[in-house]
Amino acid sequence: MLVRRVIIILNIFIMTFLTGGCTGKTEEKALQDAVNNYNRTLKVVLRTGDVSLLNNVALENEVRRMELFLTYMNEEKKVLSAELDSIKFISAQVDNDQGKAVADESPNKGNKQAKQAATAKKQRAKEPTAQVKTEEIWTYEYLHPETGAKIEGPFLIKYNTTYKLIKRDRWKVYEVSFKEQVLKR
Repeated sequence: MLVRRVIIILNIFIMTFLTGGCTGKTEEKALQDAVNNYNRTLKVVLRTGDVSLLNNVALENEVRRMELFLTYMNEEKKVLSAELDSIKFISAQVDNDQGKAVADESPNKGNKQAKQAATAKKQRAKEPTAQVKTEEIWTYEYLHPETGAKIEGPFLIKYNTTYKLIKRDRWKVYEVSFKEQVLKR
């Protein structure tokens, strides 16, 4: 009888351990997929100028940041063609401190919008956040917006990138920071 209880307890322990390990790997894969989806979408956005495509993979503040960049590129009469040559995932982990404030509202909102923002902030306090660190190599070319003719490039740039994500039904990017190193100009 004692042996049977020990075996049952060991089985429960092993199953719990294995399930926990699988969940972690699944979450890590989900984070990597979110970053890959963001980068694939970003390439299309840079080429087409359709920043609304980012709404599926990023929060409003990240979409706005890209909107400003595209406005600058438009003023310079350039389109950026980007190709992700390689990506190496260094780490992908869910933050332990639930309840981080993640800014995704636009500034200067009225009273109704301020109340909605406060409600959204409370909701975010319940949403998991994560960080993904990568090493990436991108190739860029500047193209003429009307003819598609090459203006400059190609440029080869290596990035050490940190993506911050929040889970809202699925993982979305809310902040990207990086250090870049030009490999070929």
